[in-house]
Amino acid sequence: MSDREITEATRVARDPRAPQDERYDARAQTAREVARSAPRLEAQTLIKAATFLHRINLQVARGQGWPKSGDTDPYGIFRYSSYLQRPAPLGFHQLRALVQNDPVLYAIILTRTRQVSRLARPARYDHEPGFHLRLRGAVELTGADEKRLEWLERFILNSGAEFDPIRREALRRDDFITWLKKAVMDSLTMDAMPVELIRTPSGRVHGWVHVDGATVYLAPPEGLPPGTPPPSPEDEEIAPEEVKAVESQDGRVTHWFRRDQLLYRVRNPRPDLWGQGYGIAEPELMIRIITGFLNVITFNLKSYEENHIPKGFLTLSGDFREEDIEEFKSEWAAYVAGVSNAWRLPVLISRDREAGAQFTPTGVNPSEMHFVKWTSFLVAIQCALYGIDPEEIGFESFSSRTSSLNDASIESKLTSSRDKGLYPLLQHLEATINTILTAVDPAVEFYWTGFHDPREAWERDRLALTYGELRQRLGLPTGRYPVLDDAPLNPSLLSVYLQALGQGKKDAPGGEGEKPETETASGEEKWPDEEEGLEALYQLAQALKG
Repeated sequence: MSDREITEATRVARDPRAPQDERYDARAQTAREVARSAPRLEAQTLIKAATFLHRINLQVARGQGWPKSGDTDPYGIFRYSSYLQRPAPLGFHQLRALVQNDPVLYAIILTRTRQVSRLARPARYDHEPGFHLRLRGAVELTGADEKRLEWLERFILNSGAEFDPIRREALRRDDFITWLKKAVMDSLTMDAMPVELIRTPSGRVHGWVHVDGATVYLAPPEGLPPGTPPPSPEDEEIAPEEVKAVESQDGRVTHWFRRDQLLYRVRNPRPDLWGQGYGIAEPELMIRIITGFLNVITFNLKSYEENHIPKGFLTLSGDFREEDIEEFKSEWAAYVAGVSNAWRLPVLISRDREAGAQFTPTGVNPSEMHFVKWTSFLVAIQCALYGIDPEEIGFESFSSRTSSLNDASIESKLTSSRDKGLYPLLQHLEATINTILTAVDPAVEFYWTGFHDPREAWERDRLALTYGELRQRLGLPTGRYPVLDDAPLNPSLLSVYLQALGQGKKDAPGGEGEKPETETASGEEKWPDEEEGLEALYQLAQALKG
């Protein structure tokens, strides 16, 4: 087509008064002619152009959305090899070494790990320990919604969309309970819980894995300096400005992470200017406390193993010969000295007319030392920083008040542990899992269950449940007595239900006091199940009133 014909076709395509079919043909004709003269671009060129536009948009967002305050580390004090160091006297590896050498800290972390791992299963009801999924704002679920939530439950239990455990292991992924244990241990040790998101080529999250918190270091907010060489071939597609964090081992960077490839959440964010995005780990707040506890353990061990002070001395009274004294000392050293010569004592001889022996103690038994209260005080401080009761890890409480954990009820123990430290930890994990679910299904929400007081839950449920619904929750069969299954558990509604049931009986064929029109083959009346159900309902009403 000539330029004149292309111009005429364009005019017809844009003319609203032209017929619809002519406008369509004109647009198609114009598109064909323009496509012949347009250059053909390869897929790699299009990807580079899209990446360039993304960088431009990122620069615009920085100028429009970044705050003016908080220019962190302007002198580069905490920057090493272009990434940010942890602003603390102790690094990740030192914090982990502290926990490994302190049995109290390890007991606290293992206790929390076991408590959290108990919740790594779907719960049928909110009063059962576990987790549950729900649609945001939805009241009633359709069949498609239930299948959708069932698939997402399997997605969470397998830490991704690979449900075959053999293939998941081959992909070096953990199941949900293993991921929870690793995440909790690193979070309570270093307040570092990095999560790598594994995405499909289309960008959807296919799974996630825990990354060793001691190897991940954050990049500056503006990314790495331009021109920084990628550490591995698989990181060549990542621009240095898009790097959120790096993985470093022994001071050598091994991998880069984009902002959409890594989640880095902390439980105790630093409010100071030098926070650098890292959290406050509990062990770094108790360095002197840990040192004091280790000194107590070392002193008590030395008192048993390397104590050169004798436990006492033995005084013998009598007129003994030198040969008898040397023979006694040899016999004592051979038979009574004990392990590591713990009972090897100095022997004093007193030439008295009355023969006898007297033992005078000089040492102090380690079990009777005054370190008992001091040790309880050190343990109480460590437990207080973690929000856990010392009795949960098998230690006595430093305070004189009676702990709620001495109560035999499970409710009081859960309440005590929940309010202090367990529930804030679960909130941190819940927010992380919901961030992952947002990339998979934004309409679904994850939450933990089983932390409501059972007595309060029962008082609430008995106001709305029926007897049949309660039996369904308990896993018991229903349907034998329909009248009884529909009976409300609320005593105030029970009289209304009985009146409605009696009115229905009057309106039935035959009326009240009359025999039914039909009888069974055995001569029984037509209402045997209802009469038995009413009798059981009356007994239930009496029990609820009592």
